[in-house]
Amino acid sequence: MIRQDYLLAMIENFFLRISRLKKLNQEKPQEVLPELNDIYQEFLNMNREFFLSSSLKDIYSVFGQKQDSLAKTEMLAELMYQELNLFKSTVYNRELAHRLLELYDFIDHESNELSLERMKRRDEIIKILDSEI
Repeated sequence: MIRQDYLLAMIENFFLRISRLKKLNQEKPQEVLPELNDIYQEFLNMNREFFLSSSLKDIYSVFGQKQDSLAKTEMLAELMYQELNLFKSTVYNRELAHRLLELYDFIDHESNELSLERMKRRDEIIKILDSEI
């Protein structure tokens, strides 16, 4: 019960930080990247560069147990999706989009839940990637 309460509080705090990040992007865009790095560090215990440059195998090994791994992978996917939307015109977006699709594949494979939102986001990302060819 305590673990569930802790996870619920962590998820609520995570989405609160995501919401603040979006607002910060509108008001002080120069502060978004440091805030984004703080979110990666606080919730996923590694810096943003680690998740962008490491193999998926290395990322999953850092997350630990299967239950924790899936929850953290979902948080990572959400954070990367928000980042993709915040920095639409940056050079590394294509790489980020591919990494996000890999994360969605992992989540779909490991999860017992069907997510229409994840399917919608996957289609959106594929359309973006196809339009860039």
